Order: sequence, then C-alpha cells, then structure tokens
Amino acid sequence: MKHFALSVVIALVSMVYIAHAADENWNPYAPMPHDIVIGDPSAPITVVEYASLTCPHCGRFHKETMPAFKEQMIDTGKAKLIYRHFALDQSALAGSLAAACSPNDLKSDVIATLFDEVLVWASDIKKMVPVLQEKFGDRIDANEFVSCASNSKLASEIVAGMTKAIENGVDRTPTFFMNGEKFEGHISAEDFIILVRGH
Repeated sequence: MKHFALSVVIALVSMVYIAHAADENWNPYAPMPHDIVIGDPSAPITVVEYASLTCPHCGRFHKETMPAFKEQMIDTGKAKLIYRHFALDQSALAGSLAAACSPNDLKSDVIATLFDEVLVWASDIKKMVPVLQEKFGDRIDANEFVSCASNSKLASEIVAGMTKAIENGVDRTPTFFMNGEKFEGHISAEDFIILVRGH
C-alpha cells in the first residue's frame, strides 16, 4: 500500500493551483473521464452529481435518497445519474481511485459499498481493499487493484476534473446539476424526484 498512499499524496499536492476564470462554455453535462454512469446511458434525463466519499451529506443522499430515485427514475429508464469524483480529503481521493480501478460493471456498487463502509476505511485506507474483497470476492484482485490505484496519471486525471469543476463554481458536496440548474446539499427523495422530473 506504500505506493498507493504515495500516489494520493502526489495528487493532493497537484490540487494547489492558480485559479482561472470560469469557462463560459463549460457544460457540466458533457462526458468526462472517470464518470460513473448509473442507469441507461441513453436515458432522456441526466443528473450529474459531484460527491466526496467521505462527505456525510453525500453518504446520506446515497443511503436515503438514491434507493427511491433509482427505483422510480433510473430503473424505469427515465433518468440516469452521472457520479463524479470531488474528493475533499486524502481518504476520499483514495476511494475515488479505488472506484476508477474497479471493473466497469462494479463501479456503481463499489461507490455504494464505500459509502456504506466509510467508518471502516476512511481512517485507515489500508482497510479499503479488504472491505471491497469481502463484498466482491476475487473480482477485486489486490495486486492489480493497488497497482492501478498507484498510477499518478490516474490521480492527476481525477484531480484535473475536480479543478475544472471548482473553476466553474462547484465548491461543496454534494452538488447536483439537473434540468439546467445547480442544487447543493442533501435533498430528500421526494423533493429530489420532483426536481428531476422538472418541477
């Protein structure tokens, strides 16, 4: 895990940047590297979420709001959610790298598991791989996983996406974009579904 931790430190250092003016052509709905799409990619409604895996409000959204939203909007093909990494600390960035290094068909489940087990791994990222192996078995190969998560290029790509979001007004988690508007903080399932449907 030494190299894994080192890559996280490198990425965090790279977050110290000179602020640039907002890009008037920035489109939060445009695909970005390491997006995790939950639902049918061709669903007509797109919700973009910027979240940190150690953010209590993000965790609350995924535990309390996401199940109803998934059942009523995602599973019915009406909407999709694009999860984007916005790591607020070193542990959250480690979690983002973990999700990025997971098999494509497991990424959304890895996100859910990391939110569910945040109290286990956030204070000691060495526990992250065992947590995921307990859930997903040999689909998470520890050696391959750590090798991938130690890739400084991957960390830089994730941080670059965060930097672009910061430059364009994303400054807290969770932040949602839906129907051309920005919403911040935890939203109840009932209110969230109303917003997704367009009021």
